[in-house]
Amino acid sequence: MRQGRPAGPIGECLDEAAAMLLFARRWLKDPMKVGAVAPSSPVLARAMIKALDLEPGQTCLEIGPGTGAFTEHLVEACDGDVRVVLVEQDPVFVGHLRQRFRNAEVIAGDARDLPQLLALNGISRVPRILSGLPLRSMPPPLRMRLARAMGDVLEIGGRMVQFTYLAGPPLLPRLAAAARVEGRRVDFVARNAPPAFIWVYGKVAGPVISPGFLRRSDA
Repeated sequence: MRQGRPAGPIGECLDEAAAMLLFARRWLKDPMKVGAVAPSSPVLARAMIKALDLEPGQTCLEIGPGTGAFTEHLVEACDGDVRVVLVEQDPVFVGHLRQRFRNAEVIAGDARDLPQLLALNGISRVPRILSGLPLRSMPPPLRMRLARAMGDVLEIGGRMVQFTYLAGPPLLPRLAAAARVEGRRVDFVARNAPPAFIWVYGKVAGPVISPGFLRRSDA
């Protein structure tokens, strides 16, 4: 919870308004880097958190939290039972996240360097990753480096949740193979701008048989 602002619904509205204004300023400065035209909706955020299937005692790594649209619901769902670690590159967003979420660990750095960033904070691998990165809008070499970095820090059997605005997978087959993950589409959220698909990826020990294109889950 952010300190120094009114408690309850009024404070939450002030937080949301401040986050929207900050997002707009950063988008106007560098729209390609931000990747979305608006922060993700609460409906999408809750669906992403549900797909994580968190368990007490776990560590959840959120990559590219931005203004904290997912983080707010992640911290609320964890209720102190899960270690929440955020990795954000934008220095303005980093300052905002540190002020708003005092019970989360905020690491300033490039997600391409995830293994090194986490190691400096005493973390080798994590069982859960929540990604807000706009992967499909990034240049292919950058996408490949990010996929490998995420795969390197995800535990065998771990789960990574990623959304995309496109009907196809956020990690194309070559990227999923590089990350050593297999994925499935688990949800579609219409109440978001734009509407979004949610994919869950699992880290496998052996070769990836069908990267990025497994069955659609009915769960």
